[in-house]
Amino acid sequence: MTLFSFHLAKVPVSTTIQALIRPPSPKTVLGLKHAECLTQMTLGAPIMSPARMQLQNLAMFAAWENQSTLDNFLENSNLGRTLTNGWHVRMKLIRRWGLITEFDGLPKHHI
Repeated sequence: MTLFSFHLAKVPVSTTIQALIRPPSPKTVLGLKHAECLTQMTLGAPIMSPARMQLQNLAMFAAWENQSTLDNFLENSNLGRTLTNGWHVRMKLIRRWGLITEFDGLPKHHI
């Protein structure tokens, strides 16, 4: 069963830039199915302002083969160890609405 995780952490700007340019992938992280790295932003702030792109706040949404692959990432990778300084939640699929290409293999319902 696929496990999903969502992470938020304060990190150095260089870490965020590296994660945005070269996010974790199944080729570089064992057990990872897909990951999206994002930054927090202030809605309504001017597009080209430091308030809009909060590069010190990294968010990552990921799909994993199982809990042990996520634990291994958090313990044994530079980005994972950095993310452990923030917080994360682990989620399982209950119901899917819509379609996101990167997660198109998900069933509509988990049985």
